[in-house]
Amino acid sequence: MKKSMFCMVFFSLLFIPLVSHSAPITTIILDKVVGQTDYSYWGGIANYSAFANMDVIGDPYFNVDQMAVTQDGDFWTVAITGPYFNYRQDTNVDNGYPSILGPGDLYISSTGYSAEGVAPHYPTDTFLATEPWDYVIPILPTGASTGLYALDFNGITMTNVDGLGSSFAYRRDQAWQGGFTGTPVGEASYQFVGDSLIFTFDASALDFTQGTVGFHWTMQCGNDVLEGEVPAGDIPAPEPSTLLLLGLGLTGFAVYRKIRS
Repeated sequence: MKKSMFCMVFFSLLFIPLVSHSAPITTIILDKVVGQTDYSYWGGIANYSAFANMDVIGDPYFNVDQMAVTQDGDFWTVAITGPYFNYRQDTNVDNGYPSILGPGDLYISSTGYSAEGVAPHYPTDTFLATEPWDYVIPILPTGASTGLYALDFNGITMTNVDGLGSSFAYRRDQAWQGGFTGTPVGEASYQFVGDSLIFTFDASALDFTQGTVGFHWTMQCGNDVLEGEVPAGDIPAPEPSTLLLLGLGLTGFAVYRKIRS
């Protein structure tokens, strides 16, 4: 009797790690305040003051709506969605500028997020070396295979309209492309699907277990910038099945001790 009770307790406790599983965590960074008509992040400094206090320059052709960040263990997905990704494939709209002013790389801060200025708009916020940006996933011309790289701030190409002339409005001083250095610290990929640009990466080499993670993305002209933070995915509470087995194990252990006494 005592032996069988001990076995029940032992195997119940042994089985708990096998059934413990946390569901993926998704956080949405919206480019607008829910329930309001104004937008959350403007950022950058418009080269024409008339465009300073607005979300999108060249709406709707450069509009980006949201960034959906999903963590599933060490596997992260960042889906950036908006009309811009449809318009960038059509050379007949807006003189083809959405196609010419291409999408940028994904910049990451693994140690939290900060922005200059006043929330929610941060109208004068630019991409600064004093902010904790430390990784980048580049869109490489070789195709969908890329990597998660440490960020070299001096290698970043900031937003611009080079080659289009000085009469075009855009937001300057936002990170657009480049800045990756060395060999990748993690695997990553990207793909364009409909109205979305989807990045995936392996964050097992990074400390994403507490605090927040910051993300930044824009296109060459910076006409719409997405920036914000998400929870770093603290270890979730055990699921009901795990708690049930734990309860059975502890109950069995209590009975076992009572029999022994």
